[in-house]
Amino acid sequence: MSMPPNFPAPFPPVNDNIILSQINIGDISGWDALYDKYASMMYGVILRLSVSSEEADEILVSVFLQLNNAPALLLKGPNLCLSLLQYINQHCDKRAAGLIKEGKLMYF
Repeated sequence: MSMPPNFPAPFPPVNDNIILSQINIGDISGWDALYDKYASMMYGVILRLSVSSEEADEILVSVFLQLNNAPALLLKGPNLCLSLLQYINQHCDKRAAGLIKEGKLMYF
């Protein structure tokens, strides 16, 4: 039995420190790398915290727009992945609280 070829990844993963450095100097490629590396993970978490895929899409866009306007938020945790997860959680909590206040979501 022959083994399938082991193909290397098309691009090596970008180091989080490089991503943050690029973002801090205003290099758009830092945002591209952040999105490429973490958007699917972020979307999966958001999808579990939201009521629909349409809402998850909106939240993901909203999160990236907010981070773009305040990139210092990326530096709040011990590492980039954890910072993103914490920010997503806080964002979804605030969104849910607003929906509860508006009577669009029931709190149990």
